[in-house]
Amino acid sequence: MSFAQPEVTLCSVTQVYFSLFFHFYFYTLLIHFLLKLFSSIQLVTSFTFDFQWIHRN
Repeated sequence: MSFAQPEVTLCSVTQVYFSLFFHFYFYTLLIHFLLKLFSSIQLVTSFTFDFQWIHRN
């Protein structure tokens, strides 16, 4: 009984750490993707705006 207890706690701690790490990694990727998407959208809109401005003048 005394041998089984630390094993369970270690397993649960490892599970918690793995879950935290996975969520952190996933959200980091998500934020990175959103930033890239936002920058590309910004680039496209600025390019379109410049294009329209050049054609207007």
